[in-house]
Amino acid sequence: MTTQEPTYNRLTLTAAVQLMAPQTWVAAIAPVVIGTALAIGTGAWTPLTLLASPRAIAVVLLMLVTACAAQSAVNTLNDYVDFQAGTDTADNVVDVTDQALIYHRLNPRSARNLAITCLFIALVCGLTVTALSNAPIPTLLLGLLGLAAVLTYSAGPAPISTLPLGEVVSGTVMGIAITAATVLALTGRLPFIAAVATLVPFITIALIMQTNNTNDIARDIEAGRRTLPIYLGESRSASLIATGNVVALAIAFALCLARWRFGTPVVLVAAALSYGNIRLLATGPYGPENRPRLMQAIVRQAAIINYLFALSILLGAHFA
Repeated sequence: MTTQEPTYNRLTLTAAVQLMAPQTWVAAIAPVVIGTALAIGTGAWTPLTLLASPRAIAVVLLMLVTACAAQSAVNTLNDYVDFQAGTDTADNVVDVTDQALIYHRLNPRSARNLAITCLFIALVCGLTVTALSNAPIPTLLLGLLGLAAVLTYSAGPAPISTLPLGEVVSGTVMGIAITAATVLALTGRLPFIAAVATLVPFITIALIMQTNNTNDIARDIEAGRRTLPIYLGESRSASLIATGNVVALAIAFALCLARWRFGTPVVLVAAALSYGNIRLLATGPYGPENRPRLMQAIVRQAAIINYLFALSILLGAHFA
Protein backbone atom coordinates (compact mmCIF):
# COMPACT_ATOMS: atom_id res chain seq x y z
CA MET A 1 0.00 0.00 0.00
CA THR A 2 1.45 3.36 -1.05
CA THR A 3 0.95 6.73 0.61
CA GLN A 4 -0.40 9.33 -1.79
CA GLU A 5 1.77 12.43 -2.17
CA PRO A 6 -0.02 15.56 -0.85
CA THR A 7 -1.35 17.92 -3.51
CA TYR A 8 0.38 21.31 -3.38
CA ASN A 9 -0.24 24.60 -5.13
CA ARG A 10 2.43 26.48 -7.02
CA LEU A 11 4.26 29.33 -5.31
CA THR A 12 2.57 32.55 -6.44
CA LEU A 13 3.81 36.11 -6.09
CA THR A 14 1.19 36.76 -3.39
CA ALA A 15 2.30 33.73 -1.39
CA ALA A 16 5.98 34.63 -1.80
CA VAL A 17 5.35 38.16 -0.53
CA GLN A 18 3.43 36.81 2.45
CA LEU A 19 6.31 34.45 3.26
CA MET A 20 8.86 37.26 3.05
CA ALA A 21 6.58 39.46 5.24
CA PRO A 22 7.59 42.92 3.99
CA GLN A 23 5.62 44.50 6.85
CA THR A 24 8.58 43.48 9.04
CA TRP A 25 11.10 45.25 6.84
CA VAL A 26 10.98 48.27 9.15
CA ALA A 27 13.41 46.22 11.25
CA ALA A 28 15.74 46.06 8.25
CA ILE A 29 15.28 49.49 6.66
CA ALA A 30 15.39 51.62 9.82
CA PRO A 31 19.00 50.72 10.81
CA VAL A 32 20.23 51.65 7.31
CA VAL A 33 18.35 54.96 7.50
CA ILE A 34 19.77 55.71 10.95
CA GLY A 35 23.26 54.65 9.84
CA THR A 36 23.08 57.00 6.86
CA ALA A 37 21.83 59.81 9.09
CA LEU A 38 24.72 59.15 11.50
CA ALA A 39 27.23 59.34 8.65
CA ILE A 40 25.87 62.83 7.96
CA GLY A 41 25.34 63.75 11.61
CA THR A 42 28.95 62.98 12.56
CA GLY A 43 30.28 65.27 9.83
CA ALA A 44 31.60 62.77 7.29
CA TRP A 45 29.02 63.78 4.68
CA THR A 46 26.44 66.41 3.95
CA PRO A 47 23.17 65.43 2.29
CA LEU A 48 24.32 67.05 -0.96
CA THR A 49 27.76 65.44 -1.06
CA LEU A 50 26.28 62.04 -0.26
CA LEU A 51 23.66 62.38 -3.00
CA ALA A 52 26.41 63.45 -5.41
CA SER A 53 28.51 60.34 -4.69
CA PRO A 54 27.57 57.29 -6.80
CA ARG A 55 29.62 55.11 -4.47
CA ALA A 56 27.79 56.33 -1.36
CA ILE A 57 24.40 55.95 -3.03
CA ALA A 58 25.35 52.42 -4.11
CA VAL A 59 26.38 51.54 -0.54
CA VAL A 60 23.08 52.77 0.91
CA LEU A 61 20.94 51.04 -1.71
CA LEU A 62 22.88 47.77 -1.45
CA MET A 63 22.66 47.88 2.35
CA LEU A 64 18.88 48.26 2.06
CA VAL A 65 18.63 45.27 -0.28
CA THR A 66 20.98 43.22 1.89
CA ALA A 67 19.03 43.94 5.07
CA CYS A 68 15.59 43.35 3.52
CA ALA A 69 16.70 40.15 1.77
CA ALA A 70 18.21 38.82 5.00
CA GLN A 71 15.04 39.67 6.92
CA SER A 72 12.96 37.93 4.23
CA ALA A 73 15.18 34.85 4.45
CA VAL A 74 14.68 34.69 8.22
CA ASN A 75 10.90 35.14 7.92
CA THR A 76 10.58 32.46 5.23
CA LEU A 77 12.93 30.00 6.87
CA ASN A 78 11.13 30.40 10.19
CA ASP A 79 7.79 29.52 8.55
CA TYR A 80 9.38 26.55 6.81
CA VAL A 81 10.92 25.16 10.00
CA ASP A 82 7.74 25.69 12.04
CA PHE A 83 5.67 23.94 9.36
CA GLN A 84 8.05 21.01 9.17
CA ALA A 85 8.07 20.69 12.96
CA GLY A 86 4.27 20.79 13.10
CA THR A 87 4.29 23.93 15.26
CA ASP A 88 2.14 25.86 12.79
CA THR A 89 -1.11 24.19 11.80
CA ALA A 90 -4.43 25.27 10.31
CA ASP A 91 -5.90 25.12 13.83
CA ASN A 92 -3.53 27.63 15.45
CA VAL A 93 -3.02 30.17 12.66
CA VAL A 94 -5.43 33.08 13.10
CA ASP A 95 -4.03 35.46 10.46
CA VAL A 96 -3.90 33.66 7.10
CA THR A 97 -1.23 36.08 5.82
CA ASP A 98 0.99 35.02 8.72
CA GLN A 99 1.28 31.42 7.51
CA ALA A 100 1.27 31.30 3.71
CA LEU A 101 2.51 27.70 3.67
CA ILE A 102 -0.72 26.50 5.24
CA TYR A 103 -3.20 28.91 3.73
CA HIS A 104 -1.92 28.51 0.15
CA ARG A 105 -1.16 24.79 0.52
CA LEU A 106 2.41 25.27 -0.68
CA ASN A 107 5.07 22.64 -1.04
CA PRO A 108 7.42 23.36 1.90
CA ARG A 109 10.34 23.03 -0.52
CA SER A 110 9.05 26.19 -2.21
CA ALA A 111 9.50 28.13 1.02
CA ARG A 112 12.92 26.60 1.58
CA ASN A 113 14.03 27.54 -1.93
CA LEU A 114 12.67 31.08 -1.53
CA ALA A 115 14.62 31.46 1.70
CA ILE A 116 17.81 30.27 -0.02
CA THR A 117 17.22 32.73 -2.87
CA CYS A 118 16.75 35.64 -0.45
CA LEU A 119 19.88 34.60 1.43
CA PHE A 120 21.87 34.44 -1.81
CA ILE A 121 20.73 37.95 -2.75
CA ALA A 122 21.72 39.22 0.71
CA LEU A 123 25.12 37.54 0.41
CA VAL A 124 25.92 38.98 -3.04
CA CYS A 125 24.80 42.49 -2.09
CA GLY A 126 26.61 42.30 1.25
CA LEU A 127 29.88 41.29 -0.39
CA THR A 128 29.48 44.15 -2.85
CA VAL A 129 29.02 46.57 0.04
CA THR A 130 32.20 45.17 1.58
CA ALA A 131 34.08 45.83 -1.66
CA LEU A 132 32.80 49.43 -1.73
CA SER A 133 33.23 50.03 2.01
CA ASN A 134 35.66 52.54 3.48
CA ALA A 135 36.29 49.96 6.24
CA PRO A 136 36.08 46.59 4.44
CA ILE A 137 37.33 44.30 7.22
CA PRO A 138 34.95 45.52 9.98
CA THR A 139 32.11 45.60 7.45
CA LEU A 140 32.86 42.00 6.43
CA LEU A 141 33.00 40.84 10.04
CA LEU A 142 29.63 42.43 10.80
CA GLY A 143 28.22 40.79 7.67
CA LEU A 144 29.51 37.38 8.76
CA LEU A 145 27.87 37.92 12.16
CA GLY A 146 24.58 38.58 10.39
CA LEU A 147 24.97 35.51 8.16
CA ALA A 148 25.63 33.29 11.16
CA ALA A 149 22.53 34.65 12.90
CA VAL A 150 20.32 34.04 9.86
CA LEU A 151 21.54 30.45 9.50
CA THR A 152 21.12 29.59 13.18
CA TYR A 153 17.95 31.56 13.95
CA SER A 154 15.49 28.82 12.99
CA ALA A 155 17.72 25.86 12.15
CA GLY A 156 20.29 23.74 13.93
CA PRO A 157 20.26 21.68 17.13
CA ALA A 158 19.39 24.71 19.28
CA PRO A 159 17.77 27.40 17.09
CA ILE A 160 18.06 30.93 18.46
CA SER A 161 14.31 31.43 18.03
CA THR A 162 13.62 28.73 20.61
CA LEU A 163 15.87 30.26 23.29
CA PRO A 164 15.57 33.33 25.54
CA LEU A 165 18.33 34.89 23.39
CA GLY A 166 16.17 35.63 20.35
CA GLU A 167 15.41 39.24 21.28
CA VAL A 168 19.04 40.11 22.06
CA VAL A 169 20.38 38.40 18.93
CA SER A 170 17.85 40.00 16.58
CA GLY A 171 18.44 43.42 18.13
CA THR A 172 22.20 43.02 17.95
CA VAL A 173 22.32 41.84 14.34
CA MET A 174 19.56 43.99 12.85
CA GLY A 175 19.89 47.01 15.11
CA ILE A 176 23.56 47.33 16.04
CA ALA A 177 25.37 45.45 13.25
CA ILE A 178 23.44 46.89 10.29
CA THR A 179 23.56 50.43 11.65
CA ALA A 180 27.28 50.18 12.44
CA ALA A 181 28.05 48.53 9.08
CA THR A 182 26.28 51.37 7.25
CA VAL A 183 28.26 54.02 9.15
CA LEU A 184 31.55 52.16 8.62
CA ALA A 185 30.92 51.56 4.92
CA LEU A 186 30.12 55.23 4.35
CA THR A 187 32.74 56.84 6.60
CA GLY A 188 35.41 54.26 7.50
CA ARG A 189 34.98 54.90 11.22
CA LEU A 190 32.46 54.48 14.02
CA PRO A 191 32.50 57.48 16.40
CA PHE A 192 31.49 56.84 20.00
CA ILE A 193 28.22 58.76 19.71
CA ALA A 194 27.29 56.73 16.62
CA ALA A 195 28.04 53.52 18.51
CA VAL A 196 25.76 54.63 21.36
CA ALA A 197 23.07 55.60 18.84
CA THR A 198 22.87 51.98 17.64
CA LEU A 199 21.16 51.22 20.96
CA VAL A 200 17.97 52.86 19.66
CA PRO A 201 17.41 50.41 16.77
CA PHE A 202 18.76 47.59 18.95
CA ILE A 203 16.02 48.12 21.54
CA THR A 204 13.16 48.73 19.11
CA ILE A 205 13.98 45.70 16.95
CA ALA A 206 14.44 43.44 19.96
CA LEU A 207 11.01 44.56 21.17
CA ILE A 208 9.41 43.53 17.87
CA MET A 209 10.71 40.02 18.49
CA GLN A 210 9.56 40.11 22.11
CA THR A 211 6.06 41.21 21.13
CA ASN A 212 5.87 38.37 18.62
CA ASN A 213 7.02 35.85 21.22
CA THR A 214 4.68 37.19 23.90
CA ASN A 215 1.74 36.54 21.60
CA ASP A 216 3.04 33.01 21.03
CA ILE A 217 3.63 32.02 24.67
CA ALA A 218 1.04 29.22 24.72
CA ARG A 219 2.06 27.82 21.34
CA ASP A 220 5.78 28.02 22.17
CA ILE A 221 5.30 26.20 25.48
CA GLU A 222 3.49 23.42 23.64
CA ALA A 223 6.31 23.27 21.08
CA GLY A 224 8.96 22.99 23.81
CA ARG A 225 10.52 26.39 23.22
CA ARG A 226 12.14 28.47 25.96
CA THR A 227 11.67 32.07 24.85
CA LEU A 228 12.16 35.08 27.10
CA PRO A 229 8.41 35.86 27.45
CA ILE A 230 7.82 32.30 28.68
CA TYR A 231 10.20 32.95 31.57
CA LEU A 232 8.84 36.46 32.23
CA GLY A 233 5.14 35.71 31.83
CA GLU A 234 2.73 37.83 29.81
CA SER A 235 2.34 40.66 32.33
CA ARG A 236 6.04 41.26 32.97
CA SER A 237 6.88 40.84 29.29
CA ALA A 238 4.28 43.47 28.37
CA SER A 239 5.72 45.84 30.97
CA LEU A 240 9.22 45.31 29.61
CA ILE A 241 8.03 46.03 26.05
CA ALA A 242 6.45 49.31 27.15
CA THR A 243 9.46 50.29 29.28
CA GLY A 244 11.89 49.44 26.48
CA ASN A 245 10.15 51.87 24.14
CA VAL A 246 10.39 54.62 26.73
CA VAL A 247 14.10 53.87 27.21
CA ALA A 248 14.71 54.03 23.44
CA LEU A 249 13.02 57.43 23.30
CA ALA A 250 15.07 58.62 26.29
CA ILE A 251 18.34 57.56 24.64
CA ALA A 252 17.39 59.32 21.41
CA PHE A 253 16.50 62.49 23.34
CA ALA A 254 19.73 62.41 25.36
CA LEU A 255 21.86 61.94 22.24
CA CYS A 256 20.15 64.84 20.52
CA LEU A 257 20.73 67.05 23.55
CA ALA A 258 24.40 66.08 23.53
CA ARG A 259 25.11 66.44 19.80
CA TRP A 260 22.09 67.31 17.64
CA ARG A 261 20.24 69.82 19.83
CA PHE A 262 18.04 71.23 17.08
CA GLY A 263 16.65 67.74 16.56
CA THR A 264 15.25 67.39 20.08
CA PRO A 265 11.76 68.73 19.17
CA VAL A 266 11.42 65.88 16.67
CA VAL A 267 12.11 63.33 19.43
CA LEU A 268 9.46 65.02 21.55
CA VAL A 269 7.03 64.62 18.66
CA ALA A 270 8.00 60.95 18.49
CA ALA A 271 7.25 60.61 22.21
CA ALA A 272 3.83 62.18 21.76
CA LEU A 273 3.01 59.89 18.83
CA SER A 274 4.15 56.89 20.86
CA TYR A 275 1.66 57.22 23.71
CA GLY A 276 -1.16 55.19 22.18
CA ASN A 277 1.11 52.40 20.97
CA ILE A 278 2.96 52.08 24.26
CA ARG A 279 -0.30 52.04 26.22
CA LEU A 280 -1.69 49.28 24.00
CA LEU A 281 1.52 47.25 24.24
CA ALA A 282 1.58 47.64 28.03
CA THR A 283 -1.99 46.40 28.54
CA GLY A 284 -2.49 43.81 25.78
CA PRO A 285 -3.99 41.31 26.21
CA TYR A 286 -1.55 39.17 24.24
CA GLY A 287 -2.38 36.00 22.36
CA PRO A 288 -3.20 34.69 18.88
CA GLU A 289 -6.48 36.62 18.62
CA ASN A 290 -4.85 39.97 19.34
CA ARG A 291 -1.58 39.22 17.57
CA PRO A 292 -2.28 41.23 14.36
CA ARG A 293 -3.25 44.37 16.31
CA LEU A 294 -0.28 44.17 18.70
CA MET A 295 2.23 43.39 15.96
CA GLN A 296 0.97 46.37 13.96
CA ALA A 297 1.42 48.52 17.06
CA ILE A 298 5.00 47.45 17.77
CA VAL A 299 6.08 47.77 14.13
CA ARG A 300 4.42 51.20 13.95
CA GLN A 301 6.14 52.16 17.18
CA ALA A 302 9.55 51.05 15.89
CA ALA A 303 9.00 53.14 12.76
CA ILE A 304 8.06 56.22 14.79
CA ILE A 305 11.12 56.04 17.02
CA ASN A 306 13.71 55.06 14.42
CA TYR A 307 12.68 57.26 11.50
CA LEU A 308 12.05 60.34 13.62
CA PHE A 309 15.36 59.74 15.40
CA ALA A 310 17.08 59.71 12.00
CA LEU A 311 15.26 62.93 11.08
CA SER A 312 16.31 64.55 14.36
CA ILE A 313 19.96 63.71 13.62
CA LEU A 314 19.72 65.22 10.15
CA LEU A 315 18.02 68.39 11.40
CA GLY A 316 20.47 68.71 14.27
CA ALA A 317 23.43 68.38 11.90
CA HIS A 318 21.96 70.87 9.43
CA PHE A 319 21.25 73.60 11.96
CA ALA A 320 24.33 73.05 14.14
